[in-house]
Amino acid sequence: MKNEFLALEDIPNIDDGKLRYDMFVKAYNETREHGGINGLTPSEMFLQRLIMFTMHTKAKQQSVTPVGNQKCNLCT
Repeated sequence: MKNEFLALEDIPNIDDGKLRYDMFVKAYNETREHGGINGLTPSEMFLQRLIMFTMHTKAKQQSVTPVGNQKCNLCT
């Protein structure tokens, strides 16, 4: 990514370079489509994986039988 940035940008000074690099990273992660991840941006891929993880975790939690709030049949 750094090489791509340096190849594209003409940087007159260090402060301008930092500002342009921050803008480049934001565009790289949020707007530039990536062929290696099916045309998604890294931000879209992260959100997609987060949603899938959350759905998987909730499904797993629902399949577990709670123990703490059930009445014990042996105690009655």
